[in-house]
Amino acid sequence: MSQHQVSYQNSNNQILIGSELLRQFVYCPKIPYFRHVLNIRPPTTIKMDKGNEKYDQLRKILILYQEKIKKRLPPEIVHLQEGYTNLRIFNDNLGLAAQVDIFIPLPYDTFTQYVLEHFTNAVKILKYFEVMYGSPNTVGQIVEVKFRVSPPQSQKVAAHHKIQLAFQALLLQHHFNLPVLLGTVHFLPNHSEQFTLLYPQDIAKVVKIIRKLRYHLVTEDPPEPTPHPAKCTNCEFRRYCHHA
Repeated sequence: MSQHQVSYQNSNNQILIGSELLRQFVYCPKIPYFRHVLNIRPPTTIKMDKGNEKYDQLRKILILYQEKIKKRLPPEIVHLQEGYTNLRIFNDNLGLAAQVDIFIPLPYDTFTQYVLEHFTNAVKILKYFEVMYGSPNTVGQIVEVKFRVSPPQSQKVAAHHKIQLAFQALLLQHHFNLPVLLGTVHFLPNHSEQFTLLYPQDIAKVVKIIRKLRYHLVTEDPPEPTPHPAKCTNCEFRRYCHHA
C-alpha cells in the first residue's frame, strides 16, 4: 500500500486519507472504491513504473528551482531556506497524510514576481493575498512531478491535480505555519511547467471532498463513476467496472 494513499486509522479511529487517494477520487470516484473497499489490486503498469522512476530526479529538480529563485533575489539576501524532497507529512488530528514531491519555502518578493509573470489580473491577485495574509516573509511552493508528456501551455492545471496540490497545502500550512500559495506541476522528461495559485476556497473545497470520500470508504456505499467516459479508456480498473 502506498505511503500516501490510505493507511488504516488514526488515533481517533478515522480512516487516514492521503493526497494520491484524494486525487484519484476526484479523477474518478470509483477508483478508491475498487482499491480500498473491494481491495482490487490490478497489475503494475508502465505508467506506475515511470512514476517510481521520478523520485530519483527530485533532488535535481529542487536544485533547478532554487537556482531560479537565487537569480530573482535582491543582493542583500544571501541564503535560501532549505527545500524538501519526498516529504512525508502526517496530521493525526485531521486524519490526513501526504507525500509531497518538492516543497520550497519561497521569499515573498519572489512569489510576487511569479504571480506578475504567470497570471493575468496579477495586481488584483496580490492585493487579495495581502488582505488575507498580510505580507509574510515566506510563502510555500509545492512542486508535483509528473512523468508524462506535458499538455499545451495554454491548458490550466487539471482539476484532480489542483485538488492534490490544495490537499498538500492544507497539511503543509499546519506543519510549517506559513501560507502555501503556489502550486507547480513539473513534467518530465522535458521539464515544462504549469503554475496555479492556491486560495482559501481551494482548501475549503478539499475539506468537503475529504468528507465525501471518507463517507464512501466507511459506509462502503459505491460512488457514481466519472461523467467523462474518455477517462475509462486506459483505466487500470476498466475490466472490473460495468460503466466502462
